[in-house]
Amino acid sequence: VLRLCLAKRWRVNYGAHPKRKNYQMAVPFQAKDVAAERTECGHPDVGIALTFVHYFQAGLSKQQLRNTFEKLKHLSDSKAKATYREWVACLSETQRSGIGSLDGVNLEDPNQFTHKVFPAFHRHMDVICFWLLKLILSVQAKQFSKKLLSTASDMCRSQDLCPHWRAVTTGFSGTDDLSLVLPPTIQQKNIKELELTNGVQLMRILKAENNNYHSLLPIENGSSFTNQILEFLNTPNCVKENTNVVLDAGALVLNMGNREFVSTWLKLRPDMQAGVFFEGNNICVITLDMSEDDKSLPLGVSSFANDMSSCLLYLDDIHTRGSDFKLPLHTRALLTLGKGLPKDKFCQAGMRMRQLGLGQSLVFVASPEVDQILKKDFFTCDNNASKLYMSNEVMRSFHYGIAKVHAILIWTLSNTVKKICDLIPYFVSQFICTLHKASAYNKLVSNKSDPFDKFTVKNLAISYVEEEVLELHKLYGHSRGIDNLPSIVYTMLKRSLNSDNLVVHDLVGDTRGFNITTDSIEKMPMSATEQPDSDLKFLNFFSTEIQSRVKRIAAEVHRPCSMLDEEQERELEHELEEEMHVELPGPAKPLEPHVSEGLIEVLKSCSRSGLCPLLCKRHLAPLSDIFSKTSFAQTGKQHFNGGMVFVTQDFVLTVEGKQGLDNYVKDIRWIIKPRSANGKGDGPFILISNFEAEYYARMLNRMIFNRRKKSVDISGILALYYFAPLTRLQQPRQFLTISSFDPPPIIHVLGGSVHADNELQEVIQRFLGICPYPGDCGEGDEKWNEYFSKGWIERDGFVPDRTKRTVLSKLFPIMTGSNEKWNEYFSKGWIERDGFVPDRTKRTVLSKLFPIMTGSNDVNICPFTSSPVEFLIKFLCNVRYLGEELSSSKMGKLLGSSEIETFKKVEDLA
Repeated sequence: VLRLCLAKRWRVNYGAHPKRKNYQMAVPFQAKDVAAERTECGHPDVGIALTFVHYFQAGLSKQQLRNTFEKLKHLSDSKAKATYREWVACLSETQRSGIGSLDGVNLEDPNQFTHKVFPAFHRHMDVICFWLLKLILSVQAKQFSKKLLSTASDMCRSQDLCPHWRAVTTGFSGTDDLSLVLPPTIQQKNIKELELTNGVQLMRILKAENNNYHSLLPIENGSSFTNQILEFLNTPNCVKENTNVVLDAGALVLNMGNREFVSTWLKLRPDMQAGVFFEGNNICVITLDMSEDDKSLPLGVSSFANDMSSCLLYLDDIHTRGSDFKLPLHTRALLTLGKGLPKDKFCQAGMRMRQLGLGQSLVFVASPEVDQILKKDFFTCDNNASKLYMSNEVMRSFHYGIAKVHAILIWTLSNTVKKICDLIPYFVSQFICTLHKASAYNKLVSNKSDPFDKFTVKNLAISYVEEEVLELHKLYGHSRGIDNLPSIVYTMLKRSLNSDNLVVHDLVGDTRGFNITTDSIEKMPMSATEQPDSDLKFLNFFSTEIQSRVKRIAAEVHRPCSMLDEEQERELEHELEEEMHVELPGPAKPLEPHVSEGLIEVLKSCSRSGLCPLLCKRHLAPLSDIFSKTSFAQTGKQHFNGGMVFVTQDFVLTVEGKQGLDNYVKDIRWIIKPRSANGKGDGPFILISNFEAEYYARMLNRMIFNRRKKSVDISGILALYYFAPLTRLQQPRQFLTISSFDPPPIIHVLGGSVHADNELQEVIQRFLGICPYPGDCGEGDEKWNEYFSKGWIERDGFVPDRTKRTVLSKLFPIMTGSNEKWNEYFSKGWIERDGFVPDRTKRTVLSKLFPIMTGSNDVNICPFTSSPVEFLIKFLCNVRYLGEELSSSKMGKLLGSSEIETFKKVEDLA
């Protein structure tokens, strides 16, 4: 995909559509700055990649940049400021002055926006990525479940394919170079009087006066091909030879528009009075005395309509064919040579000079890329690549001083051959689509008395549509190598037509022509016609003839096994505009808050921490109950089904209802746990509601008051702690240093601590059992990819129980038997001779040997038997509403939903 996208020319092969204001993705171009109407890239990854490449070169417009900052300011405050700090980090001190912080950017100040913000950010790659990801791709990069294809083959329907089809196709073409990839059901028949046209064109182009060649220099230090062409046009030789026409068939004038180019050229040629160019489809004229703001004149009403001897003429890429001008007899034209210029376009452009060879002449200007190819493979008759296309007569031209124009013509012929070979897989793919339609039509319509009844039409539509959304294995599950075109075509036919019971024959060495007649079908081999259905005979014959054509014209040509730059023209039906009134559900009825009976029993009876776990299990609910009335009930119970964290009934119940209460899961704010000397402990941990926290706080106040009066011992009571999840950057973990404690990672995870510090992030990582992708482009990435390919690590980084021991031993080779610690643990019986850690000592050994993946107590050891990643992403986004924070946090990086590249990037922000 990347190679294909980088091989295309910006503004020539792709770019943003200039007229589709509501569609900003890149689309295929027909010529320079001429977008194909209603056409998009059929391959989704190609379309996305070309969109990024386009805006990296073109930058954002002022309105697009303004929309970007408006979107940025709609994010959460911490996310917006963190993102903006990333943007300004790579700016110079001069650029950063006055806009170093997001608060200093004022979109209402036109002077600041025009002179500071726009120059600094409109080509900033991070800003462009933000605009595309947040505003464009999420809305416009869409696919439909089904698509109905209409191709050139559908316009050339033949009764040989389907007896009920009625269509007569006629057309006109100025060239016949691509007749080899016309649909098999149509033939190009040139008029007898015009059979000499190609030969006459070539004779005129191959005149000695056209043997003029100039190459451009590579672009560097702010130069451009446009400026070099203007400099060349202003040389004394060009002025003397009346080089007054530019035929930009190679699309090398990219830095200026048509009018700007002609205006600049006209200023360099004071001896000329006017300049002619195309503005859209209109032929316009400007004169020397016109300013940039003056409107151009139509050529037809100007004084230069019948006499262009004092005019300069510029024809852009799209208008180098199909246009006609009365030019002076001794005019010379500059014809540009761009990458992949085919012979038909080359001849069409050259013949804009209607008196070519009879007084008019050409000079060829090549880009550095084309110049390198010509000098290497075509400008010397000793080169083997050149000899492939040269006859003896052509080789003799090297001795007559017209070698360069001959070599250029041979180069264009080689481009035509390459273009035809590149089009063959698409020609086959399009005709396969037509064969499918013909087969379906024959089966469903042929034997019907009423062929268009409702049932038949519906089934016919189902047969015609194709899948648009393809799975990854269908997009990329093919061979990565290259193969010869006949083999590729055979594979395409075999894979696609077997579903229609069509016979596909491997015609190795078959070099028959391609002339379809009823007689030829009757005479075809029996192996291809022994079908019970006569209609299938025609379909099978066409598939056989397709292979014959490919073997005849491209038997030894090799191409990649995939097609990536498929283009499709989407014509979306106009939808009926409807004003919809969405009836929202009524307000939920809140439940009356109360102190849970189970909590009261625990508080009364739990005088010693040793009895607390038993009392909690008896009177309180497990943590998984908070998901009981949500859409996460099943997965929540699977992942959080036990442990030392409990919840009260009032914490679980919020509003009336049995299901679908995702929006009413209480935030974790208050925790009750036994007191401990070091502020830690193994629990149990009781999550309570705000109402219950107030009740217990009053109870504690009374106990403290009674202690002062009666010296009551309160050392055995449970302590009440406030919990604040880390949802903002630089938020401290323990804001009350005396009374705070470190809750277990499960509380941080479900509470929404997405901006954990490094220490806590490490604890959460080992609790979730995730081995994240390193992303260091080094040994770490190679090892991770190796373990993933072996099935030791799942795609989201989760390490399942069956491979945890293997992964740990690989990542931490301390368990190799040669380490002193290993020998110590083996002597104590914690590790068996083969390295296996039995269940009775697993907690001890893993906590000592592998502190990165396991914890020092039960609440930190990974409890998951399957990956919790997908569940946690949905929970944090849909229940805790932390989607924006998640995308720029270390927790998001850990779960694979982050936009940041590495942990270090977030650490720098913190």
